[in-house]
Amino acid sequence: MCSFQEILDCGAAPAWLKMAVRYLANLPRRFKATIGGNIASWRSDSYLIPALLAAGAKLEIAGMEEGEGLKQSGKGAVMRRRVLPLTDYMQEREKLGSWLITAVFADASDDLELLAKKFSNTAQSHAYLSLAMGKKGEDYRIGMAILGYGIYAPGILNWSRAWKEAGVRDDLYGSEAYKRYLAGITLDEFYECLNKESAAENITIEDADSGRDKRRGDIFCPRMQASARQTRQQNSHPGHSVRVQDYVQGGGGTR
Repeated sequence: MCSFQEILDCGAAPAWLKMAVRYLANLPRRFKATIGGNIASWRSDSYLIPALLAAGAKLEIAGMEEGEGLKQSGKGAVMRRRVLPLTDYMQEREKLGSWLITAVFADASDDLELLAKKFSNTAQSHAYLSLAMGKKGEDYRIGMAILGYGIYAPGILNWSRAWKEAGVRDDLYGSEAYKRYLAGITLDEFYECLNKESAAENITIEDADSGRDKRRGDIFCPRMQASARQTRQQNSHPGHSVRVQDYVQGGGGTR
């Protein structure tokens, strides 16, 4: 499974994915951290998983599967592979605990627009709130990670219900009301930006590393510059989805 730095160096990786892994500010850790490990650990301070949820990413997983039919036939357990949406993996994580993530399928099509924001006290500290919203056609997806409370993929109209179910409380990062306020205005900002292409086009790669107040958060949009968009077009393949580690390792596979 490829590292964060390999994703940044890969020309075929979509811009929104590169910007998500760029939130890992520590360069040595970028060489060690992998996209599969980040998903498997399912940490509530992840800024990558919300972006993947908002993009509708899929996983390929592999593991041993047992069943009465297999035992009766004398085969015992057999190796199985499955491809499933990340949202399904989120629901089945406990059951799939022994399965390995062997591939991540990231949407590289030009019609996916995605915004994400990470809230942390410094670039190096844990993200206490990470939000992402993706739009493809008329479909919207939200990814939300709350430090200490979990990762969620609520509908665009019921994110507040997911927040309430998470049971967020006051802590050293701020009050529950403060963090709920940040989530609300950020998602409103995302929705407005995604519906105004001209506004999204003005957000550039440099904005994500501009050193703005980290408590306010950083924002990125993959529809950034004509050059970045041209790069995606040059590296697009039939199916408009990239199997990330294949490109990094030279396999060039697509799904």
